[in-house]
Amino acid sequence: MTIKAILSDLGNVVAGFKTQRYTDCYADIPSVRRHLNGDREAAEGLEEKIRDVHRRVEIGLLTEPEFRREISCCLGLRRTISWKEMYRRFYGIFTLNEPIRYLWERLRRSGLVLVAVSNVCPGQEEGMRRIGALAPFDHLVMSYREGIVKPSTELMVRALDRAGAAAEEAVFIDDTEKNLDPAIELGIRTHCFRGFTGLLAFLVDCGLVS
Repeated sequence: MTIKAILSDLGNVVAGFKTQRYTDCYADIPSVRRHLNGDREAAEGLEEKIRDVHRRVEIGLLTEPEFRREISCCLGLRRTISWKEMYRRFYGIFTLNEPIRYLWERLRRSGLVLVAVSNVCPGQEEGMRRIGALAPFDHLVMSYREGIVKPSTELMVRALDRAGAAAEEAVFIDDTEKNLDPAIELGIRTHCFRGFTGLLAFLVDCGLVS
């Protein structure tokens, strides 16, 4: 069956980032530094508290201002972190993967429907928009808007619906293997992104590039 749509993750596919722990974004704040330089249990406890706030904003349970207020509380700050400061720390941590954006734009011009499927919060969406990472896409299926995070069968069904494609008419690319499982169960052909060369080989095998 002819492929009509590409469903694509954003982070570490179209927009690269290096943050491994949420606490890395706030490591220069004295209260965080004390935890990170102290005992391991305290550092892990702070990471989990911050992770929980991030999870809630990604699933749409917190507005952007609420997110900044709750993070500020976790960090022991007397003030709420400003949008500008949060952009520097977390929303604007992405770098554009130019070859992937060019490839997605080329495939979109060829007639394929491009759908972004990503676990993000509102500020991160804006950060990726500013660097042009969202430009190749016809539709955005963002976790905070949908109230669902990957891995999720329902999120993949919604992405197919936006694309107007059956499962057999779509491919899904993500850099996290577990996120591919719901797509595989639906019958979507998948690729775990590790680099441009591997992705290109996958698309050649799908008959999308020559």
